[in-house]
Amino acid sequence: MKSQDVTQDIERALKHCASEPVHIPGSIQGHGALMAFDNDSLRLTHASTNLAAVTGLDCGDVLGQNINDVFPTGVRHDMVNGLLPSFLKQDTRLLDPVRIGQTDLIASAAAAGSATIFEFEPAENQASMSGDALKQLAFSTARLQNVDEADALFQLAVRLLQALTGYQRIMVYEFDGEGNGTIRAEALSGGLDSFLGLNFPAWDVPAQARAIMARVPLRYIADVSAPNVPILAASADMLPLDMTQAHLRGVSAVHMEYLRNMGTQATFTLNVVVNDELWGMIALHHPIPRVPTQSVREVCRNFVHFFGLKLATLLQRDRLDRLRQANALRSELTNVASSGEADIRLGIQLLEQLTDAMEADGALLVKEGFVQSCGLVPPSTAINTLMTFANAKTEAVATAKLNED
Repeated sequence: MKSQDVTQDIERALKHCASEPVHIPGSIQGHGALMAFDNDSLRLTHASTNLAAVTGLDCGDVLGQNINDVFPTGVRHDMVNGLLPSFLKQDTRLLDPVRIGQTDLIASAAAAGSATIFEFEPAENQASMSGDALKQLAFSTARLQNVDEADALFQLAVRLLQALTGYQRIMVYEFDGEGNGTIRAEALSGGLDSFLGLNFPAWDVPAQARAIMARVPLRYIADVSAPNVPILAASADMLPLDMTQAHLRGVSAVHMEYLRNMGTQATFTLNVVVNDELWGMIALHHPIPRVPTQSVREVCRNFVHFFGLKLATLLQRDRLDRLRQANALRSELTNVASSGEADIRLGIQLLEQLTDAMEADGALLVKEGFVQSCGLVPPSTAINTLMTFANAKTEAVATAKLNED
């Protein structure tokens, strides 16, 4: 195959991945089963084709039926109470373990607009977690609380999560303003190659996937080589089921191939939200299939929530420190530029310090004919245009798209 053909294939795959409606895949991962009930009519609108294999309930027999007619008497009450009307703020709910026929199942409910999704997994398919979950969580959050630097927080988090979950690769992955990612910390076992410090383009995690990540704290893929299981609707005219909140949500074929090429067979992603915005994620990878237990999921859900709060505190403190330092440096720079004999070396030194304090690529000082620059700045021919733009404003200006503004 010609290199041009390979490039075109890659471009087509990336375009497909970027436009794929990942919230309505029409399928689930096969280690569990799914049912969705309309909150008003209480009728079963959608079910996965493996429903009988997991729960003993035949998909063809129960589709379209009322919830009271679907479940046996022993679990009917719990299922009705598990419904999540759209007016509730809670998007997911863990349910008590249920027994349908001779099968013990773990169960959860997820909101899906005007419907509620129930997800079931065989209890015996769960990998075990050592120790008491609450004690593990209390120990971990206490350790995180005592950290006073972001990098130290990242390093501690990956080590704690590796001990909690047993996954062989744990990474703290930070997004920038454009969606590009950087691996900030990593914990490894089993002789895996390191990804620490690597940078990934925005298409590595497409925009529509990041939008879901900002709303849903957890996502796991149990086996990237296992086929997805289709979901059937009670009637052909029904809209696709919104599975944003469903943890069994089917996986994109492109994403599964991508993970296989990395040597990864199972993933568990904890999405980090800081000040109501997606900051990044903690990605857990494993070389063989793995299903995190319900207790592990809940510990990790609370862990990443606390991690986000702690990170927000540290980032805000660092931001205020940088602002104080930058204000002091700006005052010194103004004095240098205003003096009769501008000290070029001092000006450069102060600009370099200001660039570091603001974590900028460059800085430019222009005052009454005095021009000093450091790092990456616009060309000299554009300085007058830039000054005209800035002087037209009555207050400080901030922009992430200078060329457009």
